[in-house]
Amino acid sequence: MNLETRRTPLPKRNSKGQCVVKIGPRSDYRVFKFSRSVSDKEVEQRRDRLKEIFEACGEWNELSNFLAEQVKKGVVPVPLPAKEFSDLLGVKFGGWVHWRSVLVERLPAIPWATLGESSISPGVLGGIRHLAMGRLNEAAETIAGIDKTQHLVVAPIPGSLHDALKAYQSHAVKEDPTNHDRHGKIRQLLERHPDQPLATLGIDACRDLFIYWRQRPPRHDGKGQYTVKRSREQLAELIRFLEWLHLSENFGWREPDDFHRLDRSIFKPVTKSKSILQSKMPIFKLDDLATLVRNAGMPEKLWIVWCINNSHGAAEVGRVQWEDIYLDQDHPWRSEGLNVWEGGNWTGFLRPKTDVLGWWLLWPETVGLLLEWKEQCRSIFGREVAPDDTLIVRESGAPLYGMNKNGQSAFYNQFDRLKKQCKRLGFPVAALPPGTLRNQFSDWCGGEEADATVASVALSHGIPHKGDKLLYKHYSNRPWKRLFEKQQEYREYCRPVLDAIKEKPPLPPKMREFVEIWQTLSGKQMERVTAAAIALEVSKTTIYRYLEKLPELEMEN
Repeated sequence: MNLETRRTPLPKRNSKGQCVVKIGPRSDYRVFKFSRSVSDKEVEQRRDRLKEIFEACGEWNELSNFLAEQVKKGVVPVPLPAKEFSDLLGVKFGGWVHWRSVLVERLPAIPWATLGESSISPGVLGGIRHLAMGRLNEAAETIAGIDKTQHLVVAPIPGSLHDALKAYQSHAVKEDPTNHDRHGKIRQLLERHPDQPLATLGIDACRDLFIYWRQRPPRHDGKGQYTVKRSREQLAELIRFLEWLHLSENFGWREPDDFHRLDRSIFKPVTKSKSILQSKMPIFKLDDLATLVRNAGMPEKLWIVWCINNSHGAAEVGRVQWEDIYLDQDHPWRSEGLNVWEGGNWTGFLRPKTDVLGWWLLWPETVGLLLEWKEQCRSIFGREVAPDDTLIVRESGAPLYGMNKNGQSAFYNQFDRLKKQCKRLGFPVAALPPGTLRNQFSDWCGGEEADATVASVALSHGIPHKGDKLLYKHYSNRPWKRLFEKQQEYREYCRPVLDAIKEKPPLPPKMREFVEIWQTLSGKQMERVTAAAIALEVSKTTIYRYLEKLPELEMEN
């Protein structure tokens, strides 16, 4: 029986910082107290697991109480309960392998310990392994008898799981030397999975390997569980390893029958469903964009305006080179028949993953920032800017966009610092990532089919017209002129943002109040400082800091 069809909010913490939750109906409930060291998010996850335990057991008994204590303490992985508890789940104990599979099926959200991680005695584990090996050899003999071949299924498989993983690790380093994220995933496979002979790596053993990652195990740094995405990536690397092992000449292991039928889905955490108000794609308001541009320095100001102008994200603007920009000239394709007006400013870009070409009209405001930035780049490089120089670079001259897995992190960090600065000055903006800038133009275009096609062309999608997948691939150029016209219309819509490029950041509210109040005060400076601190509800130290900036503040005001 499902006791709760939707997640209820956590109760407020008490005076000791404890979060107290009750699990079970009024006639049979338990109270669990979580200290302030356990975050609200972790409390919600543990509460969901406690509910699952109660619902699976139907009451608070020896089994549910045992499991609840482990979950309440945040024990990961949760040890397998004693076999005597199987009766409380209404099943007959059929061995430790069967008992664990029952627990995984009935309580999928619990991160169960593997047989090797459990408290089962080594003698029993050895017996389980011996029985499994016996069944494997029996099957091998049967197959050999049917095929009239020598019994060579089990015995010739050399090495262990760790031997194979280490060989795969060396292979990955040679094949993909700069992919450090992949190398880390393989190290996790070595650290997380206990060693075992490859001869025993049958379908059940493969299922156990899969289940470990499907259940989202604890992170290696101890901060909760792996995310769904990371667990999926780890499982994918495990499968990639097993496929490599199947084809390896150094090991005789072969994928067992029905290997590809093993469930590879990740157990998703129970989360609160999104409300209809959260379903709309988040977009920056014009006021927020103006605030960001007004308070940004170079090159942040340039790449923010560039992304709004060209529907670019960090992966696009971060790869643009100066040779991709065509200023004060006809469009490069006009001489080949492209029907656009004379002159203008343009940029073209070939997306690296899809090889889809995009063209965009550059606004005059964007060009002004480009020319200003080019002067700064001459100082950064100590020479003239070369055509193959990256547009957006650091103070050292290195590209801001990296070529590794986290290539966009520098853009995210700059954007995050800018948002924090706006908030600190009293002008907070929406807590959205820089990738949102790429969606601004397409969201403005609307959902009409023609406009949606233009938006798709602006985003450099492979097939911008869903209704005719061949049209823009084989028989027609994309509607470039219509895109450029739409960009001009969008420029007028973004006028408040573009006007903010030349505007000085306004005084923070507190500083503005200080300038106004200070002019009305009289007496000695110490007395005026005390009066200003009381009026503004700040410390005297803050007032003295304002005084140091007073000449500058009065000029700006």
